[in-house]
Amino acid sequence: MRRISTQPKAGAAPSNGHTTGIDDAAAVPVLAWRLRDAAKALGVSDRTLWTWTDEGKVPHVRIGGTILYPVDSLREWLRAKSAEVQPAAANQPADAGQATDAAAGGLKRQRPNSAKGPAAG
Repeated sequence: MRRISTQPKAGAAPSNGHTTGIDDAAAVPVLAWRLRDAAKALGVSDRTLWTWTDEGKVPHVRIGGTILYPVDSLREWLRAKSAEVQPAAANQPADAGQATDAAAGGLKRQRPNSAKGPAAG
């Protein structure tokens, strides 16, 4: 009886079933990510990235029913967002409380406050 290996062979097609038509997949540059990979690269949830996409806050391309996030566009967008935030952050007092984080698409960030807790009853 023949054993079937679960390990991919060297040079085998990716596990997602898509093939590039090129033997050495490492030589093919990634031009764009799909939602899950882009969200992971940005460090946000899929839902957050979808919301930003729907609101037009993040660069993306729609091709038919597919949404792609060009890698170079995301890098440039992130650089621009970082440049917006850094000068503003330098002018804020250290205990600013709640702040709007422009790099997070305008989402509010709250500082943890250990003084607040469940009310003693």
